[in-house]
Amino acid sequence: MTVTPERYEVFARRQPLDPLQHLGGVTATNVELAYAYALTTFNEEKWRDVAVVSRRHIYSQTPIAG
Repeated sequence: MTVTPERYEVFARRQPLDPLQHLGGVTATNVELAYAYALTTFNEEKWRDVAVVSRRHIYSQTPIAG
């Protein structure tokens, strides 16, 4: 069985009351792996909270590139 990788967008904040900011994206076969990739890819800052969201779960009235 082949699992198709998908794109995940990565968001994070430095302090508890900071708004989440978009850091970029990673490609992974599941959300757990996407989270691990996000932690290693965007480790230039000390982030308090990191969140990953599958791009297919983001709604936009206009198509999202990529």
